[in-house]
Amino acid sequence: MKFITIKIFLIVCLLIPSVILCNKDSGIINEKKVNFFQPVIDSLYHYKADTTFIHSLLTRNCIAFDEKYCKINVLGQAKKPDYSSHYNAEAVEKTKEFIADCDVQLTEAEALYGVPKEIIAALLYVETRHGNYLGNHRIINVYLSLAMVNQPEFISKNFDNLVEHFSGTAEELKDYQDKLTKRAEMKAAWAVQQLVAMSKIYKKGVDVFEIKGSWAGAFGIAQFIPDSYLRWAVDGNHDGIIDLFDVNDAIFSVANYLKTNGWGNTIEKEKQALYQYNHSDDYVNAILTLAQKSKM
Repeated sequence: MKFITIKIFLIVCLLIPSVILCNKDSGIINEKKVNFFQPVIDSLYHYKADTTFIHSLLTRNCIAFDEKYCKINVLGQAKKPDYSSHYNAEAVEKTKEFIADCDVQLTEAEALYGVPKEIIAALLYVETRHGNYLGNHRIINVYLSLAMVNQPEFISKNFDNLVEHFSGTAEELKDYQDKLTKRAEMKAAWAVQQLVAMSKIYKKGVDVFEIKGSWAGAFGIAQFIPDSYLRWAVDGNHDGIIDLFDVNDAIFSVANYLKTNGWGNTIEKEKQALYQYNHSDDYVNAILTLAQKSKM
């Protein structure tokens, strides 16, 4: 099956116009790269990802596997994120300035979606300091690498990393190993779905290979992941392009996301909507606190 898939892929590539093959990178299919990423290629074909997208994955020189994304996205960060600095005096001052500068867009978004301007502004501060910290990770590499994490070699490497810092019993270690394997399978499947979403975004004319963001694969001022972009991103400035690096689109996209995910007129509904954005109670409380302190 593996060699049949490769043969079909190479035949399809011959049928692609030469202008596509001569992109700004090599334009040459590296057989070693094809073999290495074969499990991901098979999955992308299974989910009917665009063939020119798959071709570009395998010919652009900037697209490569990076093991660090397998490690951090499965084993997690060394310590729990601390959100306390996200509602200090500086955060409040910056958020008030943002509200003043973007009052027209924020007021319009609040009227349209029913999400207070202070919440939108607070969320964008917590996510990227209103676009000042966007991340420098090529997100296509994040997802392509993470899609390989369920392969035996990388499950074994992550387990070895876990053992180095483990101090429990042998039985507990075995339990962690089972959980690690399940998490690897879940993360790999999720990464493939994000690649499929990127394929759809690519077909809309967006050069997804150049998008940079966080090590977790989120991008733009609003830090959406690819399938969130497809479901909730909005053209806030009505220029015909949905660009989450544009503050107008980011504002309206956040408001649309929260409204669609249950934002309502009770604190419980507000917390539930924010929790959908990031599954952390500390994150939710940080945004609510910053929003409250930022009221003009």
